[in-house]
Amino acid sequence: MEMGETAIIKPGLTRSCRPGISATAAAVTPCAIRLLRWAFASVLGLWLAGCSSVQLAYGNAQTLTWWWLDRHADFTAEQKPQVQAAIDRWYDWHRRTQIQDLAQLLELAARDAPNEVTATQLCTWIPQFEQRRSRYVEQLVAPVAEIGAQLSPQQLRQVEARLAKTLQDWRRDHLQPDLEERHEAAVSRLLERADTVYGRLDRAQKDFIGEGVRRSAWDPERSLAERQADQRDTLATLKALAQPGLTASQRQELARSSLLRLGQPSSDSQRRYREQLYAAQCRFTAELHNRMTPKQREHAAERLRGWTRDLRSFVPD
Repeated sequence: MEMGETAIIKPGLTRSCRPGISATAAAVTPCAIRLLRWAFASVLGLWLAGCSSVQLAYGNAQTLTWWWLDRHADFTAEQKPQVQAAIDRWYDWHRRTQIQDLAQLLELAARDAPNEVTATQLCTWIPQFEQRRSRYVEQLVAPVAEIGAQLSPQQLRQVEARLAKTLQDWRRDHLQPDLEERHEAAVSRLLERADTVYGRLDRAQKDFIGEGVRRSAWDPERSLAERQADQRDTLATLKALAQPGLTASQRQELARSSLLRLGQPSSDSQRRYREQLYAAQCRFTAELHNRMTPKQREHAAERLRGWTRDLRSFVPD
């Protein structure tokens, strides 16, 4: 599900992150994109992607991160151990220093899940995750700068081709020429995620989701334009990192600036549009949550408690 498309946002989890497919606007190098997304996707938004097991997704995140990166950059035999070591270091840092913090947020979400919620309550969770972004970014700066500097012209062309393929896939999934088919696809994505969180929905709840999607102000054409701009930024950053003559600190500053642009609006107009969409998401999700039965809300709370337990199982002894 794309940011801005009418969302299923549980208290404590605000955005969808679909492994292998962009979940937010991407604006950095492939290494940075995948590491950041896997962190959030594996820990915070798995059910929104249709995955119900933190154990499964987070437990395999390092392998899948490597697979995704290598598919994009086709690393050489010399680069492979360096990239794999960087992935391992990032996840080791994440498990040692970040999991308990995220688990505590999930516990708060589980505590609130049985109760009715307001749009204002839900929207207060969004900055909770934005505030944590700088921690993730800083841990990626050095490896992104170092590995990005080693990419050859052929590898850059490979990255460009793979990014173009992701756009093609996104168009297929979100910009169907037939508007009714587009609507049905969006509704299907939301129903699948809602079922994972709450259990089976009744007819009235499904109809509410269908109407919410139909009323949504989310504009897939606008999202596509943002993605295209992000990809241009990605390629420009990679080419800049590969330029000879730069110092390590200069490359790291390039990487840091790009990482901080990850998922950010490209203009004031886009920022206002995104803020409006977030507000609409919070209103929709609060109303949907409040339409759930006590049994369905308890299902959501237990799901969150289970993810919390799974998450803590990765904390090193």
